[in-house]
Amino acid sequence: MSRKKYVRCAIPDCDWGIPFIGFHRMEDYRNQFRLHCIERHGLSEFDTQAYVHFSLETLLMDLWPDDSPIRIAVWSIRTGLW
Repeated sequence: MSRKKYVRCAIPDCDWGIPFIGFHRMEDYRNQFRLHCIERHGLSEFDTQAYVHFSLETLLMDLWPDDSPIRIAVWSIRTGLW
């Protein structure tokens, strides 16, 4: 019998999770995670700049704020400004 996998919130004391069906559902996972963050973690529904990080290894989702050093590095590499 195989265990069901879940995409979960990366905040340690948060119990949010949705069943992982496959990578073809990534947009659904991001949308559900964003709604979760608005409801439970105080994300503004008007915040369109929040960067969602998804860990393939752990199936965890996390939000990186605009001024996060990691987010700035990822943005710099993607835009060629690194």
